[in-house]
Amino acid sequence: ILGLTIDEKLIFDEHINNVKQSIMPYCFAFKRIRKYVTKKTAKNMYFAFINSKISYLISIWGNTAKNQIEKLETLQRRLLRIILVKDPLCHNEELYDEKIKSVSNLFNLNTAMHAFKIKKKLIKNNIQVVNVDQRHNYVVRNMADFSVKSVSTEYGRKNFYYHGLIYYNNLPNNIKNIYSTN
Repeated sequence: ILGLTIDEKLIFDEHINNVKQSIMPYCFAFKRIRKYVTKKTAKNMYFAFINSKISYLISIWGNTAKNQIEKLETLQRRLLRIILVKDPLCHNEELYDEKIKSVSNLFNLNTAMHAFKIKKKLIKNNIQVVNVDQRHNYVVRNMADFSVKSVSTEYGRKNFYYHGLIYYNNLPNNIKNIYSTN
């Protein structure tokens, strides 16, 4: 897939290293220009140059080993401290808001969004997913949810069609009842 480095074991170490290498030069660039631009402009630049690289196809690679995600999040926090003009020792939670998400939260959000689009038939899906209401002939309180088969392996738990559907099922009902992602 264009822009995604896939290895034979599907651990995505090389892809994450490529993402880190592509956003590393921005640390220096942002440090040099930060005093000349407004906070709003700096945030827009973050979304254009950094967030776009991190979030690209994150639903595929974002469920990789935690140590790899942590390395990418460390670089992300370093950039956010520069962009938001925060003390290097400030708490990590001060860096994130309703628009700026950590790598882990970007993965969770994009995965739930992908499952939402499958559920609402907003995107094509070649893999058949079963709804709870298709498995039961009687009314149950979670009829609008996906039916998720149990898995016994770590590989199975990291699979989108397990992980993503679980995320969707855990969304509040008021979000599940929305018909569009806009």
